[in-house]
Amino acid sequence: MFNILIENWLFISLVVIGILALIYSMFVPYFLTESKATNDSDKMIENADNFKTWFVPLLFGVSMLVLLKLFL
Repeated sequence: MFNILIENWLFISLVVIGILALIYSMFVPYFLTESKATNDSDKMIENADNFKTWFVPLLFGVSMLVLLKLFL
């Protein structure tokens, strides 16, 4: 009984973490970033930083959902 309860909480936490990471990767970078770049090289650096801001949570969310699929 206790093992089933732990597995259910693990399952639910994976779902919640995956969904929150996906939501974060889709919406948060657009609200937090404002352009301060003045030339092309600054814009390229800024774009790379923005890419890291949303790609890492997106990858994390997708990996959580893949783990979820493996549990089912």
